[in-house]
Amino acid sequence: MEGLARDYVATIGGRFFMDPTFWMRQERTCVWSTDFTPVSDALPQPSLLNPEQSFHVQYCELREFNKPLESRPFFCKKTGRHVGMTPPRQGAKTTTAIMRRKVSWWAADSPEGDKGWDVVILCDPQLKELTPSPKLYVPKPENQTKNQKRGAQEALQLQDSQEILDDGKLRNTPFQGGYIDFVPPARVINGQIPPMSDHPHESMLRDLVYYYLTDAGRLEGEEVWDKPSTSAFFVKKIVAAHSLQLADYIKSVLPSLELKLTTGWVEEKEQWKGLQTISRRCGNYRDDLEDTLLSLGYSLTTPSKFAKPNWEDCEVDYQYAYFRMKILKERADNLMTSMTGLASIAGNHQNLEEAKRVKRLNLLALLFIPLAYTSSLFSMQDEYMPNKSQFWVYWVCAIGVVIFTSVVTWVLDRALNDAAEWSLANFKKWPAWGQREPQEVLIRTKTGLWGPTRRMTR
Repeated sequence: MEGLARDYVATIGGRFFMDPTFWMRQERTCVWSTDFTPVSDALPQPSLLNPEQSFHVQYCELREFNKPLESRPFFCKKTGRHVGMTPPRQGAKTTTAIMRRKVSWWAADSPEGDKGWDVVILCDPQLKELTPSPKLYVPKPENQTKNQKRGAQEALQLQDSQEILDDGKLRNTPFQGGYIDFVPPARVINGQIPPMSDHPHESMLRDLVYYYLTDAGRLEGEEVWDKPSTSAFFVKKIVAAHSLQLADYIKSVLPSLELKLTTGWVEEKEQWKGLQTISRRCGNYRDDLEDTLLSLGYSLTTPSKFAKPNWEDCEVDYQYAYFRMKILKERADNLMTSMTGLASIAGNHQNLEEAKRVKRLNLLALLFIPLAYTSSLFSMQDEYMPNKSQFWVYWVCAIGVVIFTSVVTWVLDRALNDAAEWSLANFKKWPAWGQREPQEVLIRTKTGLWGPTRRMTR
């Protein structure tokens, strides 16, 4: 079943006497709702989980739009699921979005004496429309003034926003054709390749129908379909395929951010924003995979030894995706730490340049302020004017004031210690001219090794 139509929910739920929380957890888009009566979407106690009866799985799907959208949070208008645009790379447009999904599975055996079983699978519909209304991503113009940049951005945003509001012009498709097919290729019989149908990659519902029709008979065992849990096999494999594709995508994005750290410190704000977004999302995806492992009854530990390869083993796929996401999270955090250190180095360099400028200004002030003060004191009139007989008095007084100001500045600077306290102890430490500091030399010991000793050099 795709979507949550009320009539279908009432009919199916009443027919099988299903727990209402099964439908409510599928509808929830956050851990706690903001309504007056909050509804929890958190994972129940692990002791209450029964993957043979029901489970809920959250995952993410990569979608690609035909136009670059601005990097801001969007939501599916029908389901309310979050659609996050990936941060734009430097000089590149982003058309890839990470959309949150949820799938639920419920099963019940038929009464005694009846063969068969009943299964309900809830899927999210495909993305059709975004909310709020999206706008195209506008890169920053180069070599333009602020007014030109502002005018170009406003004109481009106005023009593109009017075009993108047309639903027929904004389309989305599976990222790079969709996830990799997890079913091994059929064997070639007598040199003939068995006919194969095209994979739809449209939605969870269409993919499930495709696998049930084409590959249901490839599961090993004659009585494998006697259990209702077999119907969840393709659900688990599709979710695992989406998770692995997401991990590979994030793994390909991180090297581009690492390269920026080695080439130069450019647009540090955008780089920090992109890294922080990836780190936060990796943490969320890791938590989702951890909840998925618990919901499906899989182990959270790394298997010590892999058994014989079997494409029907879902546990290995989820464990690999989980530990891969943990590694990507740690890698993103290390990049953030490196960027923090790089920002500190850049900030210290900037502070050093500012300190040098202030020192130059102080030297200029130390020279010109006494000269200006002396000229204003004498008023530079009559015999003290330039080219007059008493003009030398100005230079004598001005140079004396400069020397006096320099001495006072040096005394005040030396009297103030590192603790910002006035002290005369620094004046007692005069450099010993003509004397050298004791140097450390090596002498040969009885053991044949060279050891350090201290002696005064002449």
